[in-house]
Amino acid sequence: MESPYDPEARFATKRATVWRGYKVHVTETCDEDRPHFITDIQTTPAPLPDVTITQAIEQALFERDLPPAEHVVDAGYTEADWLVSSQRQRGVAVVGLLRTNGSWQAHEEAGYAVTQFQLDWQRHQAICPQGQRSVSWTPYQDRAGNPVISVSFPGRSVAAAPCERTVHGPLGKPGN
Repeated sequence: MESPYDPEARFATKRATVWRGYKVHVTETCDEDRPHFITDIQTTPAPLPDVTITQAIEQALFERDLPPAEHVVDAGYTEADWLVSSQRQRGVAVVGLLRTNGSWQAHEEAGYAVTQFQLDWQRHQAICPQGQRSVSWTPYQDRAGNPVISVSFPGRSVAAAPCERTVHGPLGKPGN
């Protein structure tokens, strides 16, 4: 318990900011030639990632008959599935940077990050940064029920190539 006055309050850290309590997610209009109005406010427990509230914010805007043509968000609110489904299902273009890749491969020179692979959806193959094609493509669901694709590359076709291994990851869907 972080506070005897509010048993649901939680401790959180985001970059250099540390606090106890909640997060407030404010949505406002941002047309350059019009006044800015607050259109939605959502509150979540402090440690929850921002991305967990994106669909609820969009739903609240539609329920209030305030659908955005463009939904401009920061990187904490972007998620590939929502970016695609919002456009397809509601006609809302989500605009924002994707979160940076936090994998060890993206930060060390010992391997490749999933984002460095090209995906050939028609042939069910991944292509490593060296141009080598995968030899297997196995879709499955992880423990949380998310769709994942596991691809494998040949063992010794390229001497000491970092892509001579199996890559597991949420590689997205066609169009992502």
